[in-house]
Order: sequence, then structure tokens, then C-alpha cells
Amino acid sequence: MLTSLLMCVAAAGLPDEVSIDRPAPKLLAGIQFRKALEQPFSATWSRVTLRRVIRRIGERGEVAVLLDRRIDPTQPLELSVNGETLRDIFDRIGRSADGRTSAVGSTVYVGPAAAASKLRTLVHLRSDELVKASTRWGGKRHLALSRRRMLHWSDLESPVELLQRIAKRYDLEIRELDSVPHDLWAGATLSSVNAAEALSLVLIQFDLTFAWGHEGNVIRLLPVPERVQLERRYRSRGQSAAQAAAAWRERIVGIDTELRGGYVVVRGTLEQHEVVTALLRPSGRRTAAAPKRKLRELKRRMFTLSLDGDPVRAVMKKLEESDVKFQYDARALEAAGVDLDQPIRLDLKDAGADAFFHAVFDPLGLQFEIDGYTVRLSPK
Repeated sequence: MLTSLLMCVAAAGLPDEVSIDRPAPKLLAGIQFRKALEQPFSATWSRVTLRRVIRRIGERGEVAVLLDRRIDPTQPLELSVNGETLRDIFDRIGRSADGRTSAVGSTVYVGPAAAASKLRTLVHLRSDELVKASTRWGGKRHLALSRRRMLHWSDLESPVELLQRIAKRYDLEIRELDSVPHDLWAGATLSSVNAAEALSLVLIQFDLTFAWGHEGNVIRLLPVPERVQLERRYRSRGQSAAQAAAAWRERIVGIDTELRGGYVVVRGTLEQHEVVTALLRPSGRRTAAAPKRKLRELKRRMFTLSLDGDPVRAVMKKLEESDVKFQYDARALEAAGVDLDQPIRLDLKDAGADAFFHAVFDPLGLQFEIDGYTVRLSPK
């Protein structure tokens, strides 16, 4: 489980290193990806760029994360989480960047709220169109376009080049490609995407989608509509169709409903339909909320720490938010000339508890003893 404390403190605004030959990371896909999103994670970030935080989480969690070109990757992030799931952490990061997140296949997308709210629905619509057209095009073409593979690119690749790579992979001709402006992107990896997902994750960043054509060998780029909706019909349970429709409209902002032959026809995003489905599902016996997961003892944790002149006392306060307790005699430390407000500079990655605390406290002339969740400090 991802219960390690991740601490990164860096100067805001510093650009990430450019890599034109970035190796493809090992990433989870399918059910393993979904399980990873529900794993607990504890971390603290201070004055760290958004892109660096996202990359670090992706590396540690082995999950693919795509940051939309319209979200400023250099904005500094101030965030502390303790035992929250990766899914909740990504949601918090999205909100802190004035955006939202959306899990598409085995990739977490972080982008503007309007785009993120439409993305899964767009992918579902294109995938559904492909299924319906397969009776005309033949199952072989449908199978080829549904095949899942990793899509990886390094820094400074343009979205047009990326779309051309996707087109070549799936033997597609892209029409209206000149509607995609020139840009240079940071490297990223999409884990286990099919044609509809790969194309949509790139095109959404320009408010574009596509239409299938000519037996699945051609796509035409199109603007994303103002409203993106799926239409499905439902039979209400325990109440009339009219009562159910009124209750759903009150509960789910933005859906359209229509009564048709004893059914409630609902038009909305994929996420809104998922809420309707949940409301129809029998609730069963109510269960108590799951208790908060207790973090591992210190000697079983791994620590990543990057400091540039921050006081040790501030580091200790952040650690205390992750169930770490410090015990020391303040008078003894003062008599020994130990100043907990002394700034330190260091850079550690995946360090064990002993190495971590040596790096933090050795410069102050302190020795430590670890006992479970407690760190006892004393002058050397």
C-alpha cells in the first residue's frame, strides 16, 4: 500500500528538466489501475510545481497521469494529505489547479472543468459508435481499433506529430488536421489506450473530438459540442416514473428527463448516468463508515524529501500530520545550542526511516531513537 510520506519542498517556478528521450515508465492498467486509485497515500508538498507533483505521484503509484496543456504546470502547489486515496488526492490537485480530473481507461486526466466533465462521455460516444458500425465494417476493423497499447512520448513533441503516430498505429487518415494548432508538449505516457481514448485525450485539449468515417479508416476532427450527452431509459422502482424523474432532476444538476411509455428517458453525461444507476440500486442494510486506515510504523515507511533552506521545525510539524510524534527536552536542546529553526538543504528519494532522520537531524547535532510512531531526540 502507498502509505509512505512524500515530502518535496522546492523553489516555485523552476522549470522541469527537458528530456527528448524519456524512458517509458512501468504503469498499471485495467483492474490493477482501479485498485491503485483506491490505495491510501500520505504526502506533503510545499512550493512544488504542479507537474513535478503529478509526475512523482504517477511514478510512485505506477499510474498514468495526463496534465492538460491549458493547466499551468509551473504553478506552485501547497498540499498535505494523510491516508487519502490516490483518487481523492488527484481530485484535490485538480481543484487546486482550478480544474477537475477524469479517469479515462487506465489514465487520469487533469484539465479544465468543462473539458474534464465531457471527456468520458465523448470517449463513450465514439466507442459506442464504433460498436454499432462494426456490423457494417466487419469485426476485424472494430477489433483493430479497440486494441489497447501504451502511448508514450518525450518532451517537445507536437500534438500534430502525436496524432499522426496514433493514426499510423491504427491505419487511420485524419481529416481537418490543420484545426490543431502548433504546440510543443511535455512528455507523458497513456497506459493501455485504444484508438478512441488515445485520440480523445489529445483532442480534448483543443476542444476537439472526431467522427468515424469510411469503414473506420478515416476520422474527421470536429469541435466539441456545447452539451455532450448520452440518452438512456430507466424504469423507476418504488415510485412512479414522474416522481422518479422529478427526484433525479433535483438530485442531479443538469440532466434532462422525459417520460416515455412508462420509462424515464435521461439525457446527461456518463457520470450523471452513473448517479442514476446508483440511485436505482437497492441500498440494502446501511453500514458504518470504514475506519480511517492507520499508517505504517516509521521503520516500515519510505521517505522522499527535497528541502531548500526550510527550518527543521517546519519539517517536524508536517511529519506530525502523518502520525509522527517527537519527544525531546527543549531545555536540554537549548543548552546544547540546538536550534530547531535552523534551515537545512538536502534531497532524498525513497529513503528508509534511519537514513531519513539522520539526514534531517545530524546537521543539528541531534541523535534519535525510533519507537513505533515516536522519534525521541537528544543532543549528541
